[in-house]
Amino acid sequence: MAAAAGVVDLRQTLEDPEVLINFRTFLRTRLDLNRSTDPEVKRKHEVWLDFVLVCNQVFSLAEDEEEERIELMIEIGDRFLSKPPLGYNIALANQLNRKELVQHCKNLKEKVTLEPDTSLLRPGYEYVFSNLSKKHDVFKKTIPRTTLHTLLCAIS
Repeated sequence: MAAAAGVVDLRQTLEDPEVLINFRTFLRTRLDLNRSTDPEVKRKHEVWLDFVLVCNQVFSLAEDEEEERIELMIEIGDRFLSKPPLGYNIALANQLNRKELVQHCKNLKEKVTLEPDTSLLRPGYEYVFSNLSKKHDVFKKTIPRTTLHTLLCAIS
């Protein structure tokens, strides 16, 4: 597992593939208590992580990458906002914003509009990111803090 010095905050964890795997495992096994061996079977916290990762992809795209932005916004609508069994139907803090985001993603999918409005994504992203950051704080506490601590954990 990564050293505590390597885990500062959620943003840094999202950029470090090794720590991200450990964080996903923590969410899956310790918080969601997900015992399924199927990686596609996910519960609340792991779904939040996937949502944040896809939103980060959207926000990191260059201005001229409209087609990719549209595809990702449609994925967000289908995968995270649709009702089961097709989607996860995640809750967002502002239900009016959520409703507008759902409709916008649907309009992109049906080509009613071809201009993705990522500002509709921001409030939901910030809500989920904030909640996931709190879980990340708990995750950080589970990581050995020193080499001696790591050694003691390994031999116990």
